[in-house]
Amino acid sequence: MIGALLLFLASCQNKEITKDLSQSAATISDAELDAIPAYDLELLEAPALQVATIDQEMDIISDGLPLELDEENPTAMRDSTGHRRDLMACLKDLDLTSGQKDSIHAAATRFHHCRKYHITAIRIINHTILSQANQERKLLIAKFRRGEITKEELIRALQRLNHRTRYAFRHNPEKVRHMIALRQCFKNYLRALHQILDENQWNMFMNCYRQG
Repeated sequence: MIGALLLFLASCQNKEITKDLSQSAATISDAELDAIPAYDLELLEAPALQVATIDQEMDIISDGLPLELDEENPTAMRDSTGHRRDLMACLKDLDLTSGQKDSIHAAATRFHHCRKYHITAIRIINHTILSQANQERKLLIAKFRRGEITKEELIRALQRLNHRTRYAFRHNPEKVRHMIALRQCFKNYLRALHQILDENQWNMFMNCYRQG
């Protein structure tokens, strides 16, 4: 009887603690999250390109991320200037409790899996677009060699091809869908960090991330 009463009281106490935490925890709005730059989207959306010319195929020089996405450090990326951005490095500079470290590790793992799925899909789309552009380039080169178009016409056609391909990288509908989902992965991770860190830690983390 006493044991049952103690369990009941403990349950009520736990509910009150949870209630107090949920009421006192500061929240971050979608607008605030949207204002935080997602640097890994810059080069995925518009990769650094080696353009198509008479002498060379089009190629992706960089999409801002390593070829293999590392689960041990899932947040390393480069922005459109080539500058390295690393969320985990910024978190390691904070004086975290063991509980915070465990919570951050769990959030980072969820972020890694979400991010990896969409990045893999985006890379497949990017390389499909690239392959189609290079196939079109081959056809243009063949027409030039058969004398069907002049060199000047070939150069202009290749310039138009480069322009259309850059546009396709940004506006392919399936890719846009994955880019939106990838941005949501990032926002969910930041929202989790905002709940885990105290106000001072959050401000230090954001200053580090923005400065790179």
